[in-house]
Amino acid sequence: MAQIKARYSRIMLAAILLSTLPSLAVGTAHADANSYLREVHNTVRVRLRDNQALQLGYEACHVLHKGTDGKTTPQSRGEAAQVVSRAARKLGVNRHDGLDRGSVSRLVDAAEHYLC
Repeated sequence: MAQIKARYSRIMLAAILLSTLPSLAVGTAHADANSYLREVHNTVRVRLRDNQALQLGYEACHVLHKGTDGKTTPQSRGEAAQVVSRAARKLGVNRHDGLDRGSVSRLVDAAEHYLC
């Protein structure tokens, strides 16, 4: 009888531990401004101040939308790129030239990955 109770207890403990794993993985996703800034400063060709980079990232986040499959829709990525380009020009990033397409794309990618 004692062996049955011990075995039952171990099975229940294993079931409880396994059931909490998905919630632990979900809980780790969060906005990380420091990782975003590190990524932007390492990949974007134009020098940006932290406040400029963050503002552009948050502009992208406001426009990025996920589809039913959980992935960002291509249309919203295009809109985010346009919004970031306009905002960069308004901020005076790279004078009046703004950001090149590659830099805009990398900014949107970093924002999606780390900020949104």
